[in-house]
Amino acid sequence: MVVPFASRAQGFAPLGAEWTYSTVQMLYGPVGKEFVDRYKVIEIDTFPEKVFKTITHNHYQQQVNLLYPYYWNRDTVDGSLQFYEKDDTVWVYNNVFQKYTPLYIFNVQEGDTLRIPILDIHPTYPNVTPEGDSVFVLIVDSIRTVNYGGVNAATYFVSNYIGDTSNIDWSNFHGLQDLPNPIFNWTNHVNFEQKNGMTNLLALPTGAYTRLFGGVSQGLLPERFDIPSPNNQISEIGFKLNEIKCFSNDTAQFKMYTWQGCDTFIYNRPLAINAVSALKGVDIYPNPARNILVLQAQQPFGNNTNLTIIDMLGRTVVDKTAITGQQQHTLSVASWNAGTYVLILEQDEQRYYRKVQVVH
Repeated sequence: MVVPFASRAQGFAPLGAEWTYSTVQMLYGPVGKEFVDRYKVIEIDTFPEKVFKTITHNHYQQQVNLLYPYYWNRDTVDGSLQFYEKDDTVWVYNNVFQKYTPLYIFNVQEGDTLRIPILDIHPTYPNVTPEGDSVFVLIVDSIRTVNYGGVNAATYFVSNYIGDTSNIDWSNFHGLQDLPNPIFNWTNHVNFEQKNGMTNLLALPTGAYTRLFGGVSQGLLPERFDIPSPNNQISEIGFKLNEIKCFSNDTAQFKMYTWQGCDTFIYNRPLAINAVSALKGVDIYPNPARNILVLQAQQPFGNNTNLTIIDMLGRTVVDKTAITGQQQHTLSVASWNAGTYVLILEQDEQRYYRKVQVVH
């Protein structure tokens, strides 16, 4: 059900409002991380000039493999944030300064410059306090009404002002941490620029926020932005672009993707499934293995059974080797790097997983 909504009617985050962000961030090959961030307004305290709001934050993340869809290393971090709204501005309690500082400013026009104090309230790691200026600077690029799954909300699109770069040696540039201004944003897009003397591209974020649910991406708080550039390889798919997924309160609700649940991961198949019938009678030994690894079945593998093994970076070590009709299969692992590997048995489009360890 879609309910029309005027985003200004109830102010920012009314009591009982719930909303979720999610993304899949690719790291190496098919291996990446999936993130889900869930917020809920649980308490409102009204005073003559201010309305204080407590919002719980549940941060979930897991590692995933998109080629053989499964997850592992699932983690949860819980916390809460405190806000109040006054004079068309939402203020957040900021641990860096031990006081409330402005976060969302709505009484602005296109072209305005916003100076927002840096934040250090990320659920899983502290945003590093940069040397130099203690604020990040945003420019309001445009203000537009955006339809979020049938619900309209005024949306403020902002980009970062990087500061005076006249004295920067771009040939010796190592990342956004070298810019005059710290770079924080509710990043939903990345722009790439080439500077004279640079060996790679300068990646700069753009973002947006609304009065309805705060940041359009990343969550309530803007994240510190940096360049993940191993070997000077930069790709937009390497950035964590955590997008709004669902929202609901007493008067409005939307779901950006009807085929997804609001509070669940996309990838919900565990890495190791030990109880499935296809593997009940299969022994894998020795585990850990040093020189050889043996698969021993109680009966020959059925038709169309293939074996694949990948490492934890998603690289294929054994590629779809047919083992149909075999009751025992032996692998030499003496030349493999020490570490954890994923053994995948495939039969008639079904996949079953086991983890094995190689030591030397």
